[in-house]
Amino acid sequence: MHRNTLAAQRRAVAGGRSERYGSRRAHHCATRQYAPRWTDAAADATWRELSRKSAADGDRSQDSTMLRLLQRRAELESVLQGVARAGTTRDETVARKVLEHHGSRMRAANGKAEEHAVMHSCMKQLRGRAGAPAPRKELSVAPSIEPGTPVHLHNRPCFTPQDML
Repeated sequence: MHRNTLAAQRRAVAGGRSERYGSRRAHHCATRQYAPRWTDAAADATWRELSRKSAADGDRSQDSTMLRLLQRRAELESVLQGVARAGTTRDETVARKVLEHHGSRMRAANGKAEEHAVMHSCMKQLRGRAGAPAPRKELSVAPSIEPGTPVHLHNRPCFTPQDML
């Protein structure tokens, strides 16, 4: 229950928040900005390139490779070039947007714990999209007309499907 204080009375009459609410909120990093979303193809191409780079560098885990990529812009560019070679231009654009977003968060992080949190956030999204490709079903289409059956089109003369060839 609200107490009938002077501040509560002012809010009830004037409404809203103080003029400084937005600036204080932005100053304390309380504004939320969501990362761009991965596409399946971009995530798959990035995952393959990350695996290749991890194996080439002798890293034991892809997490440590991703941590290094997000910290160093030059290494990130080399991976993005590999994504461009393996995928399409759109895949490279999506991967660039997502990884640059996480890279900017990495540069703003204070300490190793926050850096690892950023890396885990990026890897969780990447694993979720790259590890689960869309299921593929075999396409089987039953013939709609048996060969040799006459076809009637709007009271026109009958013809057989072989006549159409």
